[in-house]
Amino acid sequence: MFGSTDYPWPAQPLLMILVFAAAVIVFHVVLIYVVKLDKIGWKRADYFWLGATVLSLWGLASDLRHQVAAGDLPAQVARRDTAYQAILDQVGVMASPSLCAHFIRSGYSPRDLDEIEKQNDALCSFAGALVRSLPKSTPDSLPHSLVAGRPRLTAPSLLTWYYELNFAIQLFEAADQRYRETREASTRTDAEWLLILISPVLLALGLALRITKVTGEVILERAATLSADRGPVSVQEENAAPRPPSDEETADPVGDGETR
Repeated sequence: MFGSTDYPWPAQPLLMILVFAAAVIVFHVVLIYVVKLDKIGWKRADYFWLGATVLSLWGLASDLRHQVAAGDLPAQVARRDTAYQAILDQVGVMASPSLCAHFIRSGYSPRDLDEIEKQNDALCSFAGALVRSLPKSTPDSLPHSLVAGRPRLTAPSLLTWYYELNFAIQLFEAADQRYRETREASTRTDAEWLLILISPVLLALGLALRITKVTGEVILERAATLSADRGPVSVQEENAAPRPPSDEETADPVGDGETR
């Protein structure tokens, strides 16, 4: 009748409608006809239904955050994997035969060609070691070898490779941070689970109390209106109204023992 038993009862709409209806009836009977709250009492009731509504909004916002983060998580995983693959590609280019070829001196070669070739060989050795040591799948964190042990380079043409590698690392770190934030947002704490479960109940109780408050205020307003329509008693009406005889009027004026 109320849906699958695999779901908690606050997640079953028909059951929550029944809880709301029952709360309306109970609040009307207890607060209006038993407790008989006055105007100040109904104002104090605002604290409860407003507080219950705020907690319900908190639970709904938490659930929405989880759903959005869970839906975005696969995209962030793919972005992180792509950023790490860019690092592997950059390291692969640095260790490629086209970069690690032997230099041939010509008339246009710079004077420090031997030093440049020496630095280039060191760069190729560093990149080759990275190709062999870096994991092929995205690791939980980048290996320290990407930064540590880099050979010292001074040639601008070779420093460009470091710039491009550092840029690829920065892209990965940004993607990794976004991935971790999304993964954290896609999980719920025990307190959030509890708040999400009771949010429909709090909302039902808060709305039921709000409706009851309207009824109570209407009754009080109607009573105040009827009292105002009667108005104060005038002097003529007070004089015209019969009044009991005074003690002097009931006393015996002649002393014959008879009371008039």
